[in-house]
Amino acid sequence: LLILRERIWYIVVVFLVVFSSSLVYTLSDTKIYQSSATVQILRREATPMQGVQQVTDNDIRSAEDLNTQIKVIESVNIIQRVAERIKGDDLRAFLAPYERTGTETVFVAETVARNRKVIPQRLTLVVIVSYQHPDRFVAAKVANLFVEEYLNKNQRLRAADLTKAMDDLQVTVDDQSKKVDQLMRKLQSYKEKNKTVSLDQRKDIVSESLKVANLDAQKAGVVLQLAEARLNQIKEYRTKGVELTGLAFVAGQKPIEDLMQQQAARTIEVAKLAERYREKHPEMISARRSFEQTKLELERAINSVCEQVESEYKSALTNFKARQQELEKNKADSLELDRAGVEYTQIEREYLTQNQMLQSIAARSRETT
Repeated sequence: LLILRERIWYIVVVFLVVFSSSLVYTLSDTKIYQSSATVQILRREATPMQGVQQVTDNDIRSAEDLNTQIKVIESVNIIQRVAERIKGDDLRAFLAPYERTGTETVFVAETVARNRKVIPQRLTLVVIVSYQHPDRFVAAKVANLFVEEYLNKNQRLRAADLTKAMDDLQVTVDDQSKKVDQLMRKLQSYKEKNKTVSLDQRKDIVSESLKVANLDAQKAGVVLQLAEARLNQIKEYRTKGVELTGLAFVAGQKPIEDLMQQQAARTIEVAKLAERYREKHPEMISARRSFEQTKLELERAINSVCEQVESEYKSALTNFKARQQELEKNKADSLELDRAGVEYTQIEREYLTQNQMLQSIAARSRETT
């Protein structure tokens, strides 16, 4: 106690120096923000088409399958794609704490890999991707980009699988078409042998018309399906209250893309001014008015695209009904001619059977498409 008493001021001085130094260092150190994005890995891809379900299988059966998906998120390919997507203002904000300029993709990729963490949640199929950066908006942007690129990679894989399925189905369609062509030639030979030339001429005309009508109906059906899918996506997004800019065919419009960029710039401008001024400051009022004006123009542009999609759907529906009526009329004419050819019913039945198989396979190919 005597020793401590004699040296009490040394102890106090040392304590104050250490405490003050620690306090200054802590307060002057750069803040690091961490943002996390969550992705759920589905046990099986929801596939409404039977033909596609037999081709693609994304079932997660074991921990190895889940770990594989995690490694995909951690892969260099995903990191490189994320680095390539950091551009413009995002790139400048990303490089600002490191005092670097330009588009140094290699440096960006290395920095992204160093500050990213992929954390699987125990006993779940949920994975958290977190990222640390001195700028909280950059941290959130990069974390979201990782999840987006992972989803995009899965979409590319599914597209590749579907392309292979389409190629396989096309080979089957070609083989079946050859069988049908052989039967048609056999039927033609029978009619010529029995001198049914007039029936054959009418059959050729009606068959050609039927082919054209069938092709037109198929094309109209594809156009209608695409238009209906877009319209349903818009309705679904509106029902759920989700921003329509999440739809590629909406966000991809040049005016909307420009307005979204302007809105993002206005948002950043308002956020920066909010750090210096209050709500009633003239610059804050002007900035918020510009933001609201841009937001209103964006809503108008989106509504215009939605109206255009609805108009395309109505036009496609009208055209599809007209093509269907024409197809039904040609089918009726064809059946009438078939009834006139009773003599070659057996050959015709075999031909129709094979042709029906061809139509079924072709329909499955269109469905996969």
